[in-house]
Amino acid sequence: MIDNLVYLLEITDLDHIDLNDSQLCKVGIHLINHLRDNHEVPGRVYNQILGICQWYKEHHTLTDKQRTWMTYNLKEYISQRDFMYEV
Repeated sequence: MIDNLVYLLEITDLDHIDLNDSQLCKVGIHLINHLRDNHEVPGRVYNQILGICQWYKEHHTLTDKQRTWMTYNLKEYISQRDFMYEV
């Protein structure tokens, strides 16, 4: 399931990505847990992903601003994950 979400994020134009809140947080946690050692994700983005996913865990929804921010930044940084675990 997560592989399908990641693939969808990678191939879909930013304006057409339609992931729900749960899916965004699943991809966010997946990215955080699988960052390669020499990743280029800024610390503020890393921490914001964690914070938004924690918010979702507590409130079961994201705000429009959180949803937009997550979509943009996941699209931007999904290539920073370690592909070795996928082999």
